[in-house]
Amino acid sequence: MGQGDWIKAEREARGMKREELAVKLGVNPVTIYRWETTDRAPHKIFMDKLRGVFDQTPKACQHAGIKKEGMCEDCGTYITKEKT
Repeated sequence: MGQGDWIKAEREARGMKREELAVKLGVNPVTIYRWETTDRAPHKIFMDKLRGVFDQTPKACQHAGIKKEGMCEDCGTYITKEKT
């Protein structure tokens, strides 16, 4: 499951419209649409807010399975690999 799929699934599981989630996060509903339907990822600040809205706390994770930039499937944290 990708990050956008996770956001959409959690939102829909709570019966929320994109507009409702956008208000809770302080963003435009179009932003929620983009997060759910494209490879655009929310900034870490918004991932933390999403976890709060969805009543989830990140698990202790070392992100061992992440070899490139992307969402850790174990804990949902978006990992940015620094370029060397």
